[in-house]
Amino acid sequence: PITTNLPAHHPADDGAKHRLTIDVFFDLICPWSWVGIRQLAAAMHEFQWQYPAVGIQINWRSRPLLPEVPLGGTAYQPFYLAQSGSPTAVAMRRSQVQHAGQAVGIAFDFKRIRILPNTAIAHGLIEHMAKQASPLQTIGLVERLFK
Repeated sequence: PITTNLPAHHPADDGAKHRLTIDVFFDLICPWSWVGIRQLAAAMHEFQWQYPAVGIQINWRSRPLLPEVPLGGTAYQPFYLAQSGSPTAVAMRRSQVQHAGQAVGIAFDFKRIRILPNTAIAHGLIEHMAKQASPLQTIGLVERLFK
């Protein structure tokens, strides 16, 4: 459950809503980011239900973790093996991520990933969307891009 010091219906003295500001740092190639976005979406729904007088402002801080990846991407499986160090390390990390993903309804299938993409253009799209849409609409776009 979400806890906060704000009462359920407590309008600000000037008539404006209280605002909860959340900074979200992520990259679309990071499975942990996807798990976190799912958890954030669930928390936002719960928070809005419990505290409807509080607005939510999300500052999307999407940044490429690997900006050096070529625009056309690179072969994923060899890259991940080189980053992880051994097939055992790869299996352990993937198991951890798959377990966390299952808890939020994501079924990761790492064997299907062929290309590690450059995510710079997608981050620009998210930044543009965040300026024009609600936080939940932007989460919807981010979710589609992760898929």
